[in-house]
Amino acid sequence: MAREPFKGTINLDIRDSAPDWAPFEPPKAPDGSPNVLYIVLDDVGYSAMSCYGGPVETPNIDKIAASGVRFTQWHTTALCSPTRSCLLTGRNHTRNSMACITEAAVGFPNASGTIPPQNGMISEILGDLGWNTYLVGKWHLCPTVEMNLAATRRNWPTGRGFERFYGFLGAETNQWFPELIYDNHPVDQPETPERGYHFNEDSWELYHPDTDRAVTRALIAYATPIAISTLRGLLVSTRPVAVRALALAPLVWAGVSDDVTSVVRFLRPPDVPDVPEFLRGKALLTIDGACVGDQAEGEAAFAPLREIGEPILDTFGQIPAPGLCKIHMDPEHPVPGFGHHRVLRELSDEAIDAWVGAVGPGSGTPLLLSELRQLGGALGRPDPDGGALSHLDAGWVMYGVGMVMSPQMGEAVSAGLDRMHEAMEPWAAEGAYFNFADRACDTDAILPPEVCSRLAAVKRRWDPDGRLFGNHAVSLDSAA
Repeated sequence: MAREPFKGTINLDIRDSAPDWAPFEPPKAPDGSPNVLYIVLDDVGYSAMSCYGGPVETPNIDKIAASGVRFTQWHTTALCSPTRSCLLTGRNHTRNSMACITEAAVGFPNASGTIPPQNGMISEILGDLGWNTYLVGKWHLCPTVEMNLAATRRNWPTGRGFERFYGFLGAETNQWFPELIYDNHPVDQPETPERGYHFNEDSWELYHPDTDRAVTRALIAYATPIAISTLRGLLVSTRPVAVRALALAPLVWAGVSDDVTSVVRFLRPPDVPDVPEFLRGKALLTIDGACVGDQAEGEAAFAPLREIGEPILDTFGQIPAPGLCKIHMDPEHPVPGFGHHRVLRELSDEAIDAWVGAVGPGSGTPLLLSELRQLGGALGRPDPDGGALSHLDAGWVMYGVGMVMSPQMGEAVSAGLDRMHEAMEPWAAEGAYFNFADRACDTDAILPPEVCSRLAAVKRRWDPDGRLFGNHAVSLDSAA
């Protein structure tokens, strides 16, 4: 598909530039677009089905046929691979180089067993137009010599437009012991026939609480609607403006919907060449956030923060949803940092003053950054299927981190984190947030008692000698 032309502004200084994410957004299917479902039955002539007057009763297919169209001049090759290639490309089987099944391919243009890439499949066409594409079951459109781990994946389903695949590549497989492929690698079947396994159930059962059906759970996740784009960005201010922004931020955030999230942080970029010169070595406050929705809604949510003073950097703009993973500018590679956190019930004026006193201007803190992240929304709502920690009963999470380049720096950072932690004690909530639990602690400090009890039972049964350990240890003394 042709991309939209770039309509942003590019200047030497980023402050005089404006991004435009439209050319880089993933394609989006038009609103109201239908789902497209292909159901292919091998070795079943259409004249056998009752909707065509055949002797085999097919009541569900009859219902579909009654509300749609029945073709009566469909050309069938009476073979699986050729017919599949015709269905997916809309071309004659010989034009697809699929005159026979792939196992009987010969080295001629009409029967090589390799569909030419220029013969686009419907999965490739719809994928380019914004549909998500999946295939479950039999493929049989891949040359035999390419059905192994060392081979190219060019003719596997994921190489021909299907984003996800769960099934088998060849003509046939044992339905009780199938040769399963998950996306682009083989996997073992989740159960044995003795426990009721059959590929038919495995491939179509979308959820089973007693087995780990990874691909079907992935299909459910992919099918969940998400925003194609969001308003996301960063406001960078100097300290005088920053303190006013910090005092206003909780009032602004208190009235926003679950579609808005934001973070306020004190930041001290080091005086090194990798940092832009106008930020290098300066004490700053940043407010970054995102709004799932259209640009007008996002602009309205963050407008009060812009009105308190001119930021030295404003990068808010519409971006694709995948860009949310970079919203907080967290490093993508290991860094010599050490942090600590605390979850907070509320963020009153007194709490803000205490936080600024511990990590703000004049505090002498050695921390690289200190931040307050907004919680609430889905994170604050209990979910019966939410796992060991289904929600956080807190409105905010406070986090600080410092760079540890020497033992002396490590001691200074640790002391700074302690001061921040102790300063917010009056507003602390129970529990903790796993993502920010940098310091070693027992799971009792993070997870609810009933969860710790279950983990302790597992530990006593499978690891009574304590051979498995981590930064957040499971205590064997948790109540049974």
